[in-house]
Amino acid sequence: MPTTLLSPFAVSSWFAAAVITCAVAVAPHGAFAQDVKDTQYDTIDAALKAAKAAHEPVLVDFSAIWCHSCWWMKTNVMNGAQWDALGKHLVYVESDADSADGEAWMKKLKVTGLPTYVMLDADGKEIGRIVGEAKRDEFYPKIDRLIGGADTLEKLKSQAAKGSPTDVAQALDVYAAREDYNDAFAWYASLPAASRQQATQNAKVALDLEAMHMKQDKHDLSSAKTTAAKAAFARSCVEHGQQALASKPDYDDRIDIIDTLSDCSADFPQAQRKALLAAPIAAAVAQLDAQKLSIRPLPPGSRDSVLILGVTSKAIGDEAGSKTIFDRGIAAYRSQMDDGKGGLDLKKDRSASDDLYALYRFSDHKEQKLALLKELATAYSDDCNYSLIYGKALLTDGKAAEALPYLERAAGMASGRYVLRVANARAQALIALQRRPEAERVVAEALEKAGSWFPKDKEDLRNVLNAEAKKVS
Repeated sequence: MPTTLLSPFAVSSWFAAAVITCAVAVAPHGAFAQDVKDTQYDTIDAALKAAKAAHEPVLVDFSAIWCHSCWWMKTNVMNGAQWDALGKHLVYVESDADSADGEAWMKKLKVTGLPTYVMLDADGKEIGRIVGEAKRDEFYPKIDRLIGGADTLEKLKSQAAKGSPTDVAQALDVYAAREDYNDAFAWYASLPAASRQQATQNAKVALDLEAMHMKQDKHDLSSAKTTAAKAAFARSCVEHGQQALASKPDYDDRIDIIDTLSDCSADFPQAQRKALLAAPIAAAVAQLDAQKLSIRPLPPGSRDSVLILGVTSKAIGDEAGSKTIFDRGIAAYRSQMDDGKGGLDLKKDRSASDDLYALYRFSDHKEQKLALLKELATAYSDDCNYSLIYGKALLTDGKAAEALPYLERAAGMASGRYVLRVANARAQALIALQRRPEAERVVAEALEKAGSWFPKDKEDLRNVLNAEAKKVS
């Protein structure tokens, strides 16, 4: 099992959500053996049909072209002989999270982060899942256990009821991957008293429980309706966070705790947030190079560490510390992608390229960010992602004429909800260039293509025309 229940996606989801992106049809991950060789199923249902015929489970890879962790997994883990050999034992389907099918299945399976790898039996029942980035020596043993049925939640719960704290921790990991925190607490409370007493003495179980309470408090805080309720959930989250820090977490867990503490204390006075976060940040910063930035290739969680420490340092008033953290991260990524000629080999590693862009973006390096975006739009001209991002950046700077060619390129490759989002940007550019009839056609075509899906994006697209009409009137 993974050494931590804290999802890498949970650490960085708000950074990913803040980036304007687009999706395209995703190609399969290399060749698989036997029936799944060179096969990419259009839907998860199609994969399940093939799995039933072959009497095999299905591995659903929920990913997206904008997901840097998905690219990290493709580059560093999901390739080679181990990956190819999986085709002898399962049916694989890659599901675009921004497609109608992907969105529907993510809701059905309660998938909230990318990447998430869900193993289903041929009837569509979940066997287990892996959330976020995982090293090769973690990913494949876990997949093997899921294929063999060893890590189903029911089996792990059965073992935990009469087993060791390690068994308890494994069951908690499964609950955490599904974000079923309240179910986890209820199950834990139902264990025999002797099992609970033994488990609470285990450092990992103690950390897992505190971390899960933090996550649940954070969720409840976000949906609380009253000021008093929000304050109560924030206090509870902070208390559990302090207990989690006291349990001497490893580096990645410490980063996740800092991130959650920062979110839960967002409404605290800055002095109070500083008193809460300064020491854990300092401890993490002291380990940053040894744990992440000095390792090549940069390991999982490198970008998240820099972003969380940099942004949180700025939030508590340490501008200089924030700048230093971002500069260290940028230097590490530039070093990894150095082409030996004073430039960057952006095609070498898509994940690292995306990570570098994110660091420039959140560190307010505007000129460097725009220059890098232009390079990325050129290097990755065969997908719509960076063409859309760069076009949006130019549009924001009032350069609609320069933006339009990039947005039109993106439109030719977009799919799913990003048909609507690219159309939104194109319509804005056309209106700025006094070409409203063309903007109306772009909007109408995108709305027709979207059908009944993605109502919020359709509303936003219609509002582009409505807002302009109100200005004219």
